[in-house]
Amino acid sequence: MLLSGFFGVIAMILSGIGLYAALVYSVTRRRHELGIRIAIGAQDRHIVQTLCARASVAVGIGLAAGAAVSTALLGFTRSLLYRVSPHDPKTLLFTVCGALLCSLSAIAFPTWRALRTDPVMALREE
Repeated sequence: MLLSGFFGVIAMILSGIGLYAALVYSVTRRRHELGIRIAIGAQDRHIVQTLCARASVAVGIGLAAGAAVSTALLGFTRSLLYRVSPHDPKTLLFTVCGALLCSLSAIAFPTWRALRTDPVMALREE
């Protein structure tokens, strides 16, 4: 049980790192656009909405796919579980909340970096 939990935590960390890397790459590629938006007076919440919209769709698709696969494999996982029902709502809720927390932390850092983009430096690069 501890080994499965350990691998689950490692998988969560790796997925968070992957999401973080993809968002950093996206913010870096869109730096010129973000610099223009900030220069013409875009509010911080619009920048946050722009960046979080794409990430939220990816996270939502991932959570939906994970829930569908875990539901489909209930027969297989039933024999691997110890003192936990495969239909336990607390475990599913804890897992989804953990994935959302990991995703939010991965989204927060690139978004904060994008908000601190200096428009002059971003426009000079192109």
